Amino acid sequence: MNSIEVIQSGSLSTVQDAGRFGAQKYGVSVCGAMDLRALFSGNMLVGNDANMAGIELTIGSPAFKFQQQTLIALTGSGMSAKLDGTPVPIWESFFAPKGSVIRFLPSANQEGLRLYLCVEGGIETDSVLGSQSTHIGSGVGGRQLSLGDTISIGPISKQNVAGNLIPIELRPQLSTKI
Repeated sequence: MNSIEVIQSGSLSTVQDAGRFGAQKYGVSVCGAMDLRALFSGNMLVGNDANMAGIELTIGSPAFKFQQQTLIALTGSGMSAKLDGTPVPIWESFFAPKGSVIRFLPSANQEGLRLYLCVEGGIETDSVLGSQSTHIGSGVGGRQLSLGDTISIGPISKQNVAGNLIPIELRPQLSTKI
C-alpha cells in the first residue's frame, strides 16, 4: 500500500475534496477545498478524477515523506516547496521518489493562502455523507493532519507521466492589492 508519512504537520493541513452537499438541513456544512480550481487542477495533473481528495496546506511549514515513488502535483499559492532540498514546480506534475521528503515554506510573494498536494490515486480516508472533506469543528470527514500520521493513497495506474502542467496563462493571477 502506498502512503505518505507526516513528519511535520504545519498549523492547518487537512484532507479536502469538493465538499459534501445535501446535509446542510441537518446542520452539516459543505466544507471542501477553499480553492476548488487549484484542487481540480492538481487532480487533473496526476490523472485523477477532479473531485478526489488532496491535502490542503494553509499555514506553517508542513513536511511529508513518501513511502513509495509517487506522482504528485502542487497547485494553488502561498507556499513554495523543496523535494529533498531541491525546489520543485507549482502547477506541474512530477515524481517524488521512495523515501523522499517534501518540505513547504511560506512563499516570499505572500500572494494567496492555500496550496494543494495532489497524488496519483488520491488520498484515501473514510467518506462521510459523500465526502472526504475535513470539518475540524465537528470532527466530520477526513482529518487535520498531525505529526506521525500515515496517509493512505489510492490505487495508481502506472500509466501517468510527470511533466503535465497548467500553462502560465491559465493559472490564477493573484494580487496583494485590495
